[in-house]
Amino acid sequence: MTIEKKTARVTIMNKNKKFVLILNIFLLYCFFITPAFSISTAVKAEMDYKLLLKQLRFSTIAIENFANAEQKKKFDEIKTLFRDASAEHYGQRYEIAFNKFNKVKEDLLPLLDELTLIYLKRSRDILDSTAKQAFDIIIKYSNDTPFAKNFKYPFDPIENRKGYDEKEYHFYYDRSKIENFLNNGYQNLAQANILYNNADFIYLKSQKKKNREDLNSILKQYTEIIKVCRLAKMYGIEIYKIFNDDKTSEILIKHRISVKNIKPVFDDRIPDDYKPDAADNELTILDDEKNLHLQKE
Repeated sequence: MTIEKKTARVTIMNKNKKFVLILNIFLLYCFFITPAFSISTAVKAEMDYKLLLKQLRFSTIAIENFANAEQKKKFDEIKTLFRDASAEHYGQRYEIAFNKFNKVKEDLLPLLDELTLIYLKRSRDILDSTAKQAFDIIIKYSNDTPFAKNFKYPFDPIENRKGYDEKEYHFYYDRSKIENFLNNGYQNLAQANILYNNADFIYLKSQKKKNREDLNSILKQYTEIIKVCRLAKMYGIEIYKIFNDDKTSEILIKHRISVKNIKPVFDDRIPDDYKPDAADNELTILDDEKNLHLQKE
């Protein structure tokens, strides 16, 4: 390659470097002269929209299953405010939307606190209501008790007599499951209480002025507590299903369904007081299930 060609090549490369440099400077200039607040707010508004939409969908099930009339009215007001904020967001009025989304969060927090306390109480009630019978079974049907020995006696066909009550026979085999369920239920309840009584969580709630990150953190904590409470309640409800296992056949015949289709509305193994909790654990609304059942009849 001749010196002239090398020189021309170097000149072109230098021009390309200058062009790239000028382009980068131009892009940086455009970025910084564009109001940073506007861009940041647009992104935050979009994130808040998605967060609140998910939160309201999650909360709807809890509201429908457990809230009183006043709480349901408050939730409707919050949904109206969210709808207005979303309209501003859709219309690209991001600063207005951002402020309204914050207002939705602020209004939602007290309602979620009330709901969370309901979940904590109902979790405790369900587990405590099973505890006495559960411990009676755990103690009575262990291998080293006289009652367990009765299950090993042969059936007397002449007298048509067994050494045990058929309705209680399964407790001998289910006692360890009951013990595990009770243990897991109370552990989840304890975890939910730890989350609710967390010092940082209490501090954030106590602040009069909360920034966006504070509000989001509190919302997520409430959601987590409710999820853990649902686990606690699930174990208590499963214990009830074991207690009343003898009703299973009756349920299947009465409603003409299979075992896998036993919904809470049909499930008479569960006390009526706790059927809303069973439906809630399945992310359904008991009243909706009842109405659907009536329509089918």
